[in-house]
Amino acid sequence: MVEPQTAEPGRSGANRVVVALGMAMAAFALAAALFVVAKSLRRVRPEPLPPSLKTAPPDTGLVMFRASMRRKVTNLMARCEAKRKQLGGRMTPAQDSLSRRCDSAIAEVRGRIAAFDTISRANRKVSADSVRSAYDRAKLAARLFTRSATWSDVIGQDSLDLEIKRLISE
Repeated sequence: MVEPQTAEPGRSGANRVVVALGMAMAAFALAAALFVVAKSLRRVRPEPLPPSLKTAPPDTGLVMFRASMRRKVTNLMARCEAKRKQLGGRMTPAQDSLSRRCDSAIAEVRGRIAAFDTISRANRKVSADSVRSAYDRAKLAARLFTRSATWSDVIGQDSLDLEIKRLISE
């Protein structure tokens, strides 16, 4: 007759109690250690920054300003170029004049932005204001040019003549 095995070989019931008790004590010790560490973290104060890192250099905003103005001028150039392509070379003298005025205003702004690095730190604020005003003038010139190029300017005279003849014949 074969005896049924009720317990693992080599382990007794008392051994299991000791292992379980040891595991419970280890878990309690770990929880207590985490509690102490978490409580002491609240008392930690970061070291103050050195004075050289507390204040930003005076012209950091001007770097962003320069990049922003370059992006805006690029967008203005793209708008003017898109209108020139839309007109397809059939510009009236007034539109051609506005187009040239737009180009010269954009060139002026780009020149002022390029010269921005050569200006002393004391005069950069004044220069930034002049770049802004030049950009506003260029934006106005671009707006005048793009609004002068309407769809009625793009429609050929032949199609208008045909439409008038059709209306007269009715």
